Amino acid sequence: WSNLEDVNVTINLEASYDYVIVGSGSAGSILASRLSERENVTVLLLEAGGQFNEYKYSHVPGFMAEMLRTDMDWGFYTEPQSTSTLGMNDKKAYWPRGKTLGGSSVIFFFFLSRMTYSKYRQEVTAVGRLILRKIDLIPIWLIRMKVL
Repeated sequence: WSNLEDVNVTINLEASYDYVIVGSGSAGSILASRLSERENVTVLLLEAGGQFNEYKYSHVPGFMAEMLRTDMDWGFYTEPQSTSTLGMNDKKAYWPRGKTLGGSSVIFFFFLSRMTYSKYRQEVTAVGRLILRKIDLIPIWLIRMKVL
């Protein structure tokens, strides 16, 4: 969403929805936004955390460390590793994940990343679909940039 006022947070739930999206991270938010553009479609977007504008550091990228290990971070750890994280307690690495509207992109400086064309080509080939040309991806990237 380009403006937080556009976000409709409600506690009045319908009896049913056409789509239920769990998690309002980058992918969940974009999916919910795109689905809700269709007429007569109801979408429920569920988020366990709060809105990121509730946190004083969420709009300042340089304060990322202040958001880690807070209530807007799930505070996950990896499983014990045998060949890495050997200097960590119990051989586990801290794995921060955003628990807020916007998900991990909020606690990671609002970075936008996308796969390279060669990675898209590998992914599309792996699922057996037609290989996309680079020119075919430009409208997808432009839509994504508009939604974010």
